[in-house]
Amino acid sequence: MPDHLRAKAWATPLAVFAVLAATLCGGAFVHLRAFQRETRERVDRELSALADVKVAQVVAWREHQVREWSDLLANSFAMEAIERVLAGDPEPRLRMQLLDLLEREGASAEADCVELRDGAGELVLATRSRPGDPDDLRLLRLSRERGAPVLSDLERDADGFVLAIARPAQVPGGEAGLIVRFDLQRSLTPIALWRPRHDSSTEALIARVSQREVVPLSLLPGASAGLSFPIEGTSAIARAARGETGVRASRDRYGREVLAAVRRVPGSTWVLAVKADAAELLAPAHDRTFQLGVAVVLLLLLGSGLLISWWRGQVAALRARHGELSARAARQRFDALWTQAHDIVLVLDSRGALVEVNDRAVAVYGRRREELIGTHVVGLRTPAAAAIWSSQWAQAWRDGHLVAEAEHRRADGSTFPIELSLQVVPVGEERFAFAVCRDVTERNRAARVAREHAALLANMTDAVMALDRAGVITAWAGSAERMYGWTAEEAVGRLAHELIRARFTGTTREAYWAEIERCGTARAETVQLRKGGTEIPVEITATALRDAAGRVVGAVGVNRDLTEQRRQEADRQRLQSELVFADRLASIGTLSAGVAHEINNPLSYLLANLDFVEQQLSGEGPALDRVSPSELVEALRESRDGARRIGEIVRGLRTFSRKDTAGARRGADVRTAADAAVRMAQAQARPRARLVTDLRETAPVSATEHELAQVVLNLVMNAIQAIPEGAPERNEVRVTSRVHPGGRVELTIGDTGSGIAPEHLSRIFDPFFTTKPVGEGSGLGLAICHGLVDGMGGVISVESELGRGTTFTLDLPPATAEQTELPLASPPGRRRGRILIVDDEPLVLSSIRRTLEPEHEVETLSDPRAAVERLAAGEHFDLVVCDLVMPELSGMDCYEELSRRRPDAARRMVFLTGGAFTPRSRAFLDQNPGRWMEKPFDPEALRTRVAAALAAA
Repeated sequence: MPDHLRAKAWATPLAVFAVLAATLCGGAFVHLRAFQRETRERVDRELSALADVKVAQVVAWREHQVREWSDLLANSFAMEAIERVLAGDPEPRLRMQLLDLLEREGASAEADCVELRDGAGELVLATRSRPGDPDDLRLLRLSRERGAPVLSDLERDADGFVLAIARPAQVPGGEAGLIVRFDLQRSLTPIALWRPRHDSSTEALIARVSQREVVPLSLLPGASAGLSFPIEGTSAIARAARGETGVRASRDRYGREVLAAVRRVPGSTWVLAVKADAAELLAPAHDRTFQLGVAVVLLLLLGSGLLISWWRGQVAALRARHGELSARAARQRFDALWTQAHDIVLVLDSRGALVEVNDRAVAVYGRRREELIGTHVVGLRTPAAAAIWSSQWAQAWRDGHLVAEAEHRRADGSTFPIELSLQVVPVGEERFAFAVCRDVTERNRAARVAREHAALLANMTDAVMALDRAGVITAWAGSAERMYGWTAEEAVGRLAHELIRARFTGTTREAYWAEIERCGTARAETVQLRKGGTEIPVEITATALRDAAGRVVGAVGVNRDLTEQRRQEADRQRLQSELVFADRLASIGTLSAGVAHEINNPLSYLLANLDFVEQQLSGEGPALDRVSPSELVEALRESRDGARRIGEIVRGLRTFSRKDTAGARRGADVRTAADAAVRMAQAQARPRARLVTDLRETAPVSATEHELAQVVLNLVMNAIQAIPEGAPERNEVRVTSRVHPGGRVELTIGDTGSGIAPEHLSRIFDPFFTTKPVGEGSGLGLAICHGLVDGMGGVISVESELGRGTTFTLDLPPATAEQTELPLASPPGRRRGRILIVDDEPLVLSSIRRTLEPEHEVETLSDPRAAVERLAAGEHFDLVVCDLVMPELSGMDCYEELSRRRPDAARRMVFLTGGAFTPRSRAFLDQNPGRWMEKPFDPEALRTRVAAALAAA
């Protein structure tokens, strides 16, 4: 029987025994307590009754004495004899008779002595000579007054017991009378020592209460004379002295526990205590306790014996029941295993024929049970598996077991792989084979998938690694060895951050793990180390590994080397930049005729005015043609305006010819970029529409000036081309700008052209999509505009209506503080400085010298090498103004040379440039913002720039 059932079987008899024991013990306890209570009540009654008897005896003795001596006063002979003796009668015989009478009365009353005293208190006659007491006369006076005997203990607190009997009040002669003295111990001890049974420990004690102690009046057996008890003590007689009554538990003079009934003697200062040993009094209760204990133990032993016998019978029945249930459960389990087993179960005889099959076999093979029973097992196998059956059967019959794999057939001819576990089992005198056939189709498929996954993992281009929560590498697969150079044996077991030293971009390792725990996945870009120390950019995509409780215990990461992707991205950006630049140059080519027209107009009157001024100043013309100086000044002003106009056109061309550089995006002025684009398109717009601008002052936007100008130019040219020629006064192309409350800048380019069909609006920004005729458009202009605006962080949108025109809107973000260049402010007070001008063009040198010489000491050099040598030798100049592009030694070379040889002079250089045409020059200008000016420059702007540089130096 199992242990848990045996424990349950013990529970019932133990519970019954506990109830029986509790019942018996409880009943015995209740009975014993009742018996003890009754015994105590009986003892209390007996002691109280005995104490009452003792008190009554004491009171009766006292009253007897008073009565006896009162009778003496009524005796005429005695009274006559007393009177005669008191009167001084000398008759000896009379005195002897009276003395004899008093002795007899004293002996009868158990008095110690009897005295006759006169009115003065003097002793006249005594049965025994004793010293007198001064209080005797007071007692006699009191007796005379009351007309009755007086007991001394009722009136005073003195030793002994005195009875005073005075002559009647009507007899003259004063307070003469009899004084009867008693020995209380001799008188009261017999009363105290009397007890109902001689074998009892009962004792009584009569005592007198004084102020501080209780003095016994009766003797105790074995007690010495002079014994007293303190009134504050715990003895029974002390308790009686304090006024307690009833039965009290205490200890006697031997230290034994006693029960005592205490009483006060009425009409006196006497107290009485009757005590008996508690053990003697309660002996019946103790005997009853022992008897009940023996009875309970005997009953418990009898009950336990009966319970054990009953329990053994129950255990035997329980074992039989458990065996029956176990056998039934075993049969049920076997039946369940046989009928509901997921595996095929076959029973074969010694020939290999099927004796029994389970329900799973019927379902899998697709045959009825009757068809299967009696069939040889070979009939269930494929031909290939049947060919090896004989050897397998022989081995199984020889070894008693067999584990093998085979392929079986269903009734429909389909086959499936099995794993065979066969065991030969003897049943009586016969032997049978018990075979379990497990369909391993899914297992084989899972193994094949696992092999495929392993092959796929081994051929992945990404590295796969698994980490535990501490960051220790637990798996190293995929292209991890190729990517990092570490083998799996070298990597597994090491901390990942110590092996590959990943530096996270935009996050930390702790934040990355926190995201894995929170979201289950995480992605981050890092820079990691290969085995040789080479850094590679890596993108990590990690998935959490969780235990059965759902806690994150690690992660599996797929690490992708971004080196090739970054290179391809750089190539894509470079190609895109080339495409944008090519589109920009194509726009310039398209506008070249108009640009030439715009340059030729101011150039024609510029040259004519200069020729006119030269003739007037040289005196070569006829005298009649002489003009006033004011006309000459006007001609020069017109020439200057024409030159500035040409300079603005050239600056616009330079803006469009500038090539994009990485990281060159700074704050761009919307008005400047839009004006440059509008000027470039003026000639194209004249025969078609009016080109109107409403460009308000805005904050710089996050873009480069040439990118923004290219977008505006493309949109303006599209607007111009959407308007047919011939009616420019009725059409217009309008370019406007405004600032949103949030700081973003809105730039719109609208036209009154033909508009765009609604079905085309969703595709206009697609590359190579165009509605223009073949040969007039590539379909890249708007796609490039969309890409440039998106790169600026802005949004481009379009609204159009057929026959009414189109409006493009650019929503651009403002430039950040780092992107914005603060304009140069003219210092409040310009200081004079020593300035060196370096340029390979002598005319530029002379013009700059003439511009700066009124305010500064100026030296010019056309040889940059000579300038470098002079500066490197220590010659001091407050400022060096140097051309950026020169044939032999460029301004950039001069700056680098001086940075090595004389850094302080290099820091005081300002550069002039007519255009940055090489990547190096563009990068140099981007790295030195605020330290260069474009040619042509306004003289006042040059003076302001120089003054600001001197103030900052």
